[in-house]
Amino acid sequence: MDPHIQLSESTSGPNAKRKRVDDSPNDYSSFRDELIKMFEDWTAKQDKQMQKLFPILNGIQTANSTIESSISFLTEQNLDFKKKLEQLEIEIKKKNEYIIFIEDRLEELTRNSRKTTVEIKNVPLNSKETKEGMVKLVENLSKSIELNLDVKDIKDIYKSRSQTEKRR
Repeated sequence: MDPHIQLSESTSGPNAKRKRVDDSPNDYSSFRDELIKMFEDWTAKQDKQMQKLFPILNGIQTANSTIESSISFLTEQNLDFKKKLEQLEIEIKKKNEYIIFIEDRLEELTRNSRKTTVEIKNVPLNSKETKEGMVKLVENLSKSIELNLDVKDIKDIYKSRSQTEKRR
């Protein structure tokens, strides 16, 4: 039987318990001291690790703030480019409309100029042909076909090359 355990005088009954001898407070205090020492060692290790992690954490925070400022700058720049792109698209649309207007106007002017253009073929060659001479020729031709043509009606007159002259 264990010397530390004593039995009470009456071992029978519902309250019968073994009593413990009080010679183990040293065991508890040494166990407690050992736990405290282990906890202090563990806390010191944790402090060292935290001291190593703080500069890394500060670096990460600095990098994050730099990234945030870069992203906000790029976002502003993107919005500016978007506005400029929209303005350019509007300007291109206006210019395309103006080009269509000018093309329509050119086509109309071309049609109108065809209405006032007369082409006379098989005119004999004259080496010293001038505009006045060609106007006289058209005036004589209009009289011979009984067309009332005034010299003021002629805006421009020129002689174009024939197909055979172009080949030479």
